[in-house]
Amino acid sequence: MLELALVENVQRQDLDAVERAHGFRAMMDALRITQEEVAKKVGLQRATVANHLRLLDLPPQIQEAVSKGLLSMGHARAILGLQTPGDQLNAMERAVREGLSVRQVEAFAREGSPRSKPGVKSSKSLIPHQPWIVDLERQIRECLGTKVSIHNKRGFRGQIAIDYYDRSGLERLCKILAPGQRLD
Repeated sequence: MLELALVENVQRQDLDAVERAHGFRAMMDALRITQEEVAKKVGLQRATVANHLRLLDLPPQIQEAVSKGLLSMGHARAILGLQTPGDQLNAMERAVREGLSVRQVEAFAREGSPRSKPGVKSSKSLIPHQPWIVDLERQIRECLGTKVSIHNKRGFRGQIAIDYYDRSGLERLCKILAPGQRLD
């Protein structure tokens, strides 16, 4: 019964990535099973379980930022590439303050990593979002209830990326954005 309760808990739709990671860890500890076994029980790939569990290696402030939707799991995984908690916190603060994309945080992490060559900058420059973009992302995120990224280029051309994490999330967004449309 414990196993069933733990599996049911981590499969809830309303869990964020950090809560799901804590659930996976609880399953591993309570049932004395491996990541592979957790993945089989919850119907995920082992790599997905491992990536969630890696979030627990981050400082609590970064975990909280992921839980609050200030950072995506992709941002957090990029920040994991930095060696010290201080560097990780600085990267988190910069990502949130400047509205950096995951790719920009990855570039930042590479530049700050001892593995990169000193003085060699990434080919992609870190361009901060303008304040109006950050505000618009926040407004759309609050309206849709999920992470939203706006990538604006010259001439107001670009993309709006809306994240969803499962079929029910996609269906919910479709009801909001395209009422009357169904997924088959």
